[in-house]
Amino acid sequence: MSIPNWRTAYQQLLTARVFGDKTVLLPVAGIRTDGRSDYSRFFPRDFFTAIELFPDDIVVPALEDALLFLAVHQGTKRDPFTGEKPGAVPHEIPGVTLGRKHPHNTLFAAFDTTPLYIIAAKEYLDRGGKPEVIEAILPNLEAALGYIRNHMRDYIYWEDPAHCGATAYALKATHWRDGGIAGRPGRNHRYPVAYLITQAIAIAALRALSSLAQRNLFSEDPDMLHFEAEKAKEALWNIFWHPMKAMRPAVAVDALGPVVLTQTDPIVALWYLEDSDVPYGYRVACEQILNELATPWGFQTDSCDPTLPGGARMRKNIWPWEQCYIAEVARKFNLRIDLNPVVELANILLNCGAPFTEFVPLRWGHPHRWPSDCCDIQLWTLAYWAWYEKITHKS
Repeated sequence: MSIPNWRTAYQQLLTARVFGDKTVLLPVAGIRTDGRSDYSRFFPRDFFTAIELFPDDIVVPALEDALLFLAVHQGTKRDPFTGEKPGAVPHEIPGVTLGRKHPHNTLFAAFDTTPLYIIAAKEYLDRGGKPEVIEAILPNLEAALGYIRNHMRDYIYWEDPAHCGATAYALKATHWRDGGIAGRPGRNHRYPVAYLITQAIAIAALRALSSLAQRNLFSEDPDMLHFEAEKAKEALWNIFWHPMKAMRPAVAVDALGPVVLTQTDPIVALWYLEDSDVPYGYRVACEQILNELATPWGFQTDSCDPTLPGGARMRKNIWPWEQCYIAEVARKFNLRIDLNPVVELANILLNCGAPFTEFVPLRWGHPHRWPSDCCDIQLWTLAYWAWYEKITHKS
């Protein structure tokens, strides 16, 4: 198979960002080639979750630029309009104002970007980055830790717009499923809400800071940070995983209780955990979920019951970047699943004539014509091809 030139496509996503006397190059999340509405803005979440799948020659300079750029855009105050809070890392730059009756801006409408920033700092160093860059953003890492601790209650990482003086955000959810999840009317949570994925990300962030502290690159006690991470791990199993009550983990828990759905979230959460963290029963549950979500062309992101509150308009899609996380997690945790669909997706992307498209929609159980709102070049999909090239060259 001829792998499409994802490196050239990556260059098309790069945009110059100027702050002070410094100019950096950062990729936007996605662009269309026909001029229609796209995601030609910098999304830290998309960037941080994609960049780990790229080779070092791209990762190190890109992470350095992103860490320094976001340091000057980190939240310093409470703002109910943008969702800004002290220590918060933005959702997208520039933000977009949504809503007519009660408008909010999306600038800080993310709950996962702040711990992802911390994880990225360690990733940058581990991949060969400069210690002096970590030293330069030390105040930002400290502020990010303060943000996480301010959102912790009983070691659960809770989201609540009350922290910025608001009752809602511009988006229905502040992790990657920002269109909301089924299980609640209108896919709107009853705050406060905790997400399985963001709890796992917070654990990984605390561990990353502990590692940096052990290398004298962070000012706090590494043992205390490790202790907090362990308590957050215990809290994860206590609140999201009740095998005696439900065979599936909850993907979210809000003021109304747990939300249990057939989604990839429980598997993606494993990306941020260690093998020794995870109970056997949880692994079995992940295998069952993946078997239900498997198609010949990849794993669909959810299999939502349309009769659930907020579930009627949930579309079934296959997201290329998720396939990489699923495959790597399956290997790391020895999940007994067939990974051939992850590889077969490459043929689907090539045959559709748009190898870098945002996602593959499923209609009537089969890949369908791409909807008009797909980006022609998506950073997440470029990450899939970078990963695919790596694994095929290995073999």
